[in-house]
Amino acid sequence: MKRERTLSSVENELSLSVLLFGASISVISIVIYAFLYFEYRASAIDDAQEDLTSSVQIYTNNLLNRMAIIASSSEFIEFVRSGPITRSQRNKRFIELMTRIPRDDISGFLIKNQGDEKIFSFGTATSDYLSTEICYLGYVLSPAFGQCEATVTLYLDRNNVIDKIKSINSNIALCDHCDGIETLSYDSEFGLIVESAVNLPIEIKPDFDWRFYLFVVITFIALLIFAICSRAMIASVFRREIIAPLTYPFNLSNDPRKLPVKEILDIRDARNLLHLQKHIEDTEKRKIANEIHDLLGASLMRLRWDVEIAADGADTQADANRLAAILERVDGLISTTTHIIERLRPEILDTLGLQEAIRRTIEEWREKLPTRRYDAYIDIPENLPDAVSHALFCIVEEALVNVAKHSQATEVSVSLDVDNTASPHCLRLCIRDNGVGVPPAGGSGGHGLTSMKERAIALRGQFWIEQQPETGAAIHVRLPIQLPEMMDPQTILTP
Repeated sequence: MKRERTLSSVENELSLSVLLFGASISVISIVIYAFLYFEYRASAIDDAQEDLTSSVQIYTNNLLNRMAIIASSSEFIEFVRSGPITRSQRNKRFIELMTRIPRDDISGFLIKNQGDEKIFSFGTATSDYLSTEICYLGYVLSPAFGQCEATVTLYLDRNNVIDKIKSINSNIALCDHCDGIETLSYDSEFGLIVESAVNLPIEIKPDFDWRFYLFVVITFIALLIFAICSRAMIASVFRREIIAPLTYPFNLSNDPRKLPVKEILDIRDARNLLHLQKHIEDTEKRKIANEIHDLLGASLMRLRWDVEIAADGADTQADANRLAAILERVDGLISTTTHIIERLRPEILDTLGLQEAIRRTIEEWREKLPTRRYDAYIDIPENLPDAVSHALFCIVEEALVNVAKHSQATEVSVSLDVDNTASPHCLRLCIRDNGVGVPPAGGSGGHGLTSMKERAIALRGQFWIEQQPETGAAIHVRLPIQLPEMMDPQTILTP
């Protein structure tokens, strides 16, 4: 069996749709930002690698420059160019020369001639080394144009090399599983690297960018807040703009959201039909009132003139008395006809407006019942919808009649103003007395109360009675200032 859709399920589906929309926007924002972030991250890694290569190159240039200073000395040139006997005689002096080089990062030297014969070694050989050719143009060191006469191999102390490179760039750090540095690049005019082999486990890590993670966290928090606020706002708008207009004032369920949508639509249609019925009823009353005024009223006035003329020309006193009695009954008929017309369609409402019509009605009751106190407070805008004005005036009239007949009150107050705290703004009417209260259901005042309630409900309003045994009763009515389009009789009648 197919489950009926309720207002609650519609509200949940709407909330889910808005939440999915917000989540989609958030995911798209995170994806775009992540793409830009990883692009930035890749660029930062490339920059870090360039900085590391540049720092290693600076160190290598410094190392070669130190070597070039020694290789440019006359002692080194004469030692390389001398024969084996002469070199042995100069060996001690050459060792003194080599020890002048700042060599805390150099663990040993190896010098070979062009025949690849070792002509000098000093210190300890390690797996990290750098070999460079020494070339001369005359007695000038010239890698580009000179004659290469020897190859110098520098054995490096790995830890000291790393310390020197770290002193160049403080962002360099040791790493356990990185590729590190395996060859030494250079940019020196004093030497030509033939070969280098090192294993320097160092890297430059890009700075930790907390902004991306902060953005993700903020996005999820914003999505959560958006979901909560959207759910609350949708629920509020749904209840105010959809549930309340459709169900109010029919209290068919403790929670209107659990009502099937079909039942809610039936309630709306019933209220619209009630409004249409009242509209047709008021229209017919106006037509009948106009016809009574134009036909019966005119006929009674002509009859009265004829009776007056006949009374003026009566031959005897008896005829004059009979005509005077007839004239009195005709005046009574005219008065009754006027009262019927006023009940069908108050002419005072069309001529004076709602506010003044209510004041005039209250003043008439003061004159009829001088021992009863009547107070009035009326503050309403002009140009109210005709249906609203007519309903309020009829409710006030009917309520004052009920008070006069049944309440036994000594004080009656009528207040009519605008409730600006409601959304949308509405008119609130209160007729309060200090009498014995409203008659029980089925009593003589039942039809009047039913009529008042129907008029309020037909205009999507509220009607309730406040009963207090010691202080009397109060009739409360709330009506919208402006009727929605769906309440327009023309809209209702249009298929």
